[in-house]
Amino acid sequence: MYGVNYIIQVLMKSKILPITYPSVQTWQWQANMLAILECYAECEAWIYSNLIQLVSNRGNDTCNIISLPDYNCFDYCPFLFVQHIKRELIERFMSNETIVDFFKNAIAEGNYIYGLFDESEFLEEDKPFHHDLFIYGYDDNEERFHVADFTFTGKYSFEKVSYNEIQSAYYGVARADDDFYQGMGGLLLISKKKANYGFDSILVEKTINEYLTSVNSINAYRSIKNPSKWDVYGLDVYTMVSEFWDEVSRKEAQPDFRNLHNIYSSQILMIKRLEYMMENGYLDRNTNMINLYKGVSDKTLILRNRAIYADITNNYDSYKIVSDRLLDIRDEEKSILENVVKNIKTKRVEVEYWR
Repeated sequence: MYGVNYIIQVLMKSKILPITYPSVQTWQWQANMLAILECYAECEAWIYSNLIQLVSNRGNDTCNIISLPDYNCFDYCPFLFVQHIKRELIERFMSNETIVDFFKNAIAEGNYIYGLFDESEFLEEDKPFHHDLFIYGYDDNEERFHVADFTFTGKYSFEKVSYNEIQSAYYGVARADDDFYQGMGGLLLISKKKANYGFDSILVEKTINEYLTSVNSINAYRSIKNPSKWDVYGLDVYTMVSEFWDEVSRKEAQPDFRNLHNIYSSQILMIKRLEYMMENGYLDRNTNMINLYKGVSDKTLILRNRAIYADITNNYDSYKIVSDRLLDIRDEEKSILENVVKNIKTKRVEVEYWR
């Protein structure tokens, strides 16, 4: 017996895969991942067991912040099945089809599509603009794909782009210029799969301790990635970001608000994690702890907005205030998380895997 939604989609010749606006909108890959996972309650245990540790570096003349697992987050998630396909192989698969047909068939089989496109084909750009795009549905009546990206409005949003524009945008990226997914190129076809993952309070306690002591957590990923001498971890991220905004105040660096937003997003996710742990018996219910952490996130949001307003008004003194107050926020967060670690009720994770 087919459901009403299925019948409607068949009649409309459309398919939209499950998607929700992610609670955390940091980098494109993590926002896309959470936009899928947060549709399913069974994924909460994995989300809140991970994405704790922060890593920062001063690459590309700015100050970037990423939470771990980083660029390869799709590969680390047990609830996602990832197929990485080179452009050359896609052309072999297509036979007499167009790339639009290939995308529609992939979506019809339950695959989200993630790759590099020349977005100048559908944005108001007067020169090529290569950016990764997430496609999660299609509609033959409108002849449009449903997509997600930061580039339409300046923040993560769901949009529609015509079939012709998507086709032109895909071919607008030459094979030699396709540096998607850390230089590997091609497309990711991502689908939801069954998995059995229990909340790992032992991992959470360990990772929060590493965050508090700024331990180089990349050691857990050394099998695929060597440590970088430029990276800093945990609370030391605040120091690096503070130094960056101090340089901005002296006109030695250009403003980049993403690092402030990413600290704020990490705090929002930690609040949701603490609430989850309290609801599931890993922490005693403590309204004051949640309120204190919300106070920290509110102060970070105010700092981010102050930095944006300073850019609009060209007020370099405000950048110095951002730099100084970040360290106060760091100390407040440290105090709260030290209390969290003292009170976590760790439990051994026991799950039954399919054979």
